[in-house]
Amino acid sequence: MDRALGWPRLVGMWARFFRVVPQATFRGRVGALALCCAAVVTLVACARPTAVAPAPVDAGLSFITLDANGRHLAAYRVRDGSLRWTYAEPNGFVSGIGGPFYSSGLVFAFTLQPNNFGHVMLVAVSASDGHPAWHLRLSGTSWWVAFSGSNIVVLDQEFVMRGQQEEAHFSVLVARVADGSQVTEFPVDAARADFAVEGDMAFVCSSSGDLDAYRLSDGQLMWRTPATDLGGVPVGAPGGAPGATNTIGCEPHVFDGTIYVRHDYYSPAAPIVASGTLDRVRESDGRVLWTYRTPDWLPSAGIRGAEAELNGAVFVLMSTSTRDSQHRLQDAVVALRDSDGSELWRQFIDYGTNVLADVTGTRIILVQGDDLHAANAANGSPVWRYHETFHSLKPMGTADGVVIEFSTTTHSLHTPVPFGTDTMDYLVALNVRDGSVYWRLPFYTDSIVIGDA
Repeated sequence: MDRALGWPRLVGMWARFFRVVPQATFRGRVGALALCCAAVVTLVACARPTAVAPAPVDAGLSFITLDANGRHLAAYRVRDGSLRWTYAEPNGFVSGIGGPFYSSGLVFAFTLQPNNFGHVMLVAVSASDGHPAWHLRLSGTSWWVAFSGSNIVVLDQEFVMRGQQEEAHFSVLVARVADGSQVTEFPVDAARADFAVEGDMAFVCSSSGDLDAYRLSDGQLMWRTPATDLGGVPVGAPGGAPGATNTIGCEPHVFDGTIYVRHDYYSPAAPIVASGTLDRVRESDGRVLWTYRTPDWLPSAGIRGAEAELNGAVFVLMSTSTRDSQHRLQDAVVALRDSDGSELWRQFIDYGTNVLADVTGTRIILVQGDDLHAANAANGSPVWRYHETFHSLKPMGTADGVVIEFSTTTHSLHTPVPFGTDTMDYLVALNVRDGSVYWRLPFYTDSIVIGDA
């Protein structure tokens, strides 16, 4: 069974990057970044972890990531950071833009073929030994998947020439996890590659900002919730925050059977996001149960792994226009009551913070530059702090009381550090209760996924 998911979305920054570039430049940027992935020279796969103490988790619990040379998947034990296996795509390389993903004892990743970046292949490998189980060729490009029972769901994006311009066409493809055989495929009206799955339903934000629900078994549109009901505004229509004329962000997320939808508004008067809303939507008919509306704030639900549902509360990371005593912009973590959307507590934090909710439901992890903080999920009060000098931290995933974070050096030609300073990149496993270190592994990666091997 799935223990925890890493931070694909993303996947992280690259996937977000692709959603805001003009469609006509998409292929060129895929090719450029894919070549960059293959050309990066980094640590060898046999790098050894520095162990302080083994984590008290099952020996089969593993995290899988893209090896930093851009061509291999690699699985490591959560217990001590030791290598289990690697997988190399025989006729191409594993993409570093989306995934990996885990379900039912299999690891899934997208692969690219040299000189053909317009199509991707979805590969499934065994989580226990890294042996390939099946390949599925997609008609276009895709960087995100979801799971529905025994099926894997892919939102496929294909580019078609219409005169002198490229048009993006989206379709939902459903295949069996066990063997990759296709169950169904149907077209959807989608604005970008954001979607969510719950049961036999797929939720997609349309090109006009509406929330559409499709039945996975046959592709039938079951219901549509207009953007205006969600607190959004149709693309190109006036409304929302003062001067806002576009809905630039519409993302559905599902947590424990509950649908949340984020909308942002863009103000053409200034290059800033002017406002945003977070809606809780009923799965059966699309009815909006509540809307959290924060003028001049941007609820970024899930953009930085910020939203999770724990003990009757949903946690949201937001950008704000509030400034600290040194006139720096601040973010905020807000806990909302899941039943009605009212605020339980709010804490201001440094701008650019990442948030991750621990699976135990007792901690939320905040990252502020070179500091990683744990706060009490009940009231936001601080619990412990982990610091690394000249490194930027990013939480990657949690499982069984272990939080794995990525520590990347901030050293560069423009930001030199004292001679002898450790400037290597690491994956670090911490005890979520007190922040103590279990092990450090020299490694560079953008995302991991955690599962049982």
